Amino acid sequence: MDFEKALGFAVISSWEDLVKPDDNASIHVEYANVDGFPVAWLQVWAMHKGNGNRVCSYSLLPSSGSESQGIQFASSYASETLSEALEFIMGNQSQFSRPKGRSVSGLVQVALPSAEDRASAAEWWHTMLTELVRKAPPSYAQPKMRLGAFANLKNQTN
Repeated sequence: MDFEKALGFAVISSWEDLVKPDDNASIHVEYANVDGFPVAWLQVWAMHKGNGNRVCSYSLLPSSGSESQGIQFASSYASETLSEALEFIMGNQSQFSRPKGRSVSGLVQVALPSAEDRASAAEWWHTMLTELVRKAPPSYAQPKMRLGAFANLKNQTN
């Protein structure tokens, strides 16, 4: 599966945590897309009429600056669903393809998802989890993250 599509599904799965019901916003995910290297960081932004509010940052590398390893939400945002999805995607990057030969600045833009988009996101999560558990060595067969946030996602789309 495509890395950018997975990021889009992660955003769609956590839409209600990120965007108020009547808000005409989109969500942007920015990352460094360097061929041959894993994505070391990404940022998620809520875009309102051309202005952006940082939702969260995710970094695989510990740093001496203000950003720390893992996910860090901005003060006005929180989403267990997005946290679990990004942890899954960033921790399993070898399972995803990324665009090659494009700009080093990767960008995924997600507008208000339809019911079909939500169903596709729920199906993706179920398929990816099943495939990873099936392919994993026995000692890694249990996912590290809590899956509670995704347990009822498919039911919400029906």
